[in-house]
Amino acid sequence: MFSVHKSSLILLSAGMTLAQSGSVPATTFEGRPGVLLSNGKLELTVMTQGATLAHLVLKDDPQRLSPLWDPGQYPAAAGGRGGGANGTLGHFVAVDGFGQPSAEERAAGMPQHGEAHLAAMDVQSGREGSVTSVTMTGKLPIAQEQFTRTFRMVDGENVISVDSQLENLLGFDRPVNWAEHATLGSPFLEPGAVVVDFSASRSHTRN
Repeated sequence: MFSVHKSSLILLSAGMTLAQSGSVPATTFEGRPGVLLSNGKLELTVMTQGATLAHLVLKDDPQRLSPLWDPGQYPAAAGGRGGGANGTLGHFVAVDGFGQPSAEERAAGMPQHGEAHLAAMDVQSGREGSVTSVTMTGKLPIAQEQFTRTFRMVDGENVISVDSQLENLLGFDRPVNWAEHATLGSPFLEPGAVVVDFSASRSHTRN
């Protein structure tokens, strides 16, 4: 059996404000359940489906602009999906698979981008000193894996720590397909002002 571990940091700068104390409250985003982490400088909404980072704002920003893409805000661009019902919004994780599954995987029930972004997560939160944490855990029944993601926020800091772990529940090792799927939205991606550059000779376009 194997266990794969990833860590990442989300960084934003802001002026100093008072830190919030207390437990992590439940919330909704586009009508779907989540939890709200806040430390007086940052506010992050995490969905209980897939542990997706759905909405991130600076507390002192009067416009409360989030760089994370919200398909409910742009239904035309989202193809009418609205609300991220299929789990593709904000910053989500694609495990165990990225993009469309193969015909064999699809026949076995594997969805696009794997199971993790659709998993119903068990949620545990706590506070130790100046650190508020939320841990979400969900089982992926087709891939036979367990995905755990822990978010930590320190009072007075403009950093959110995201620590992720994937555990194989089978009795043998196998390759893992894992992608951190960040999706950005307007006005952070503006036509005519933002350039996305990549090697066209090494790319692959899906139908």
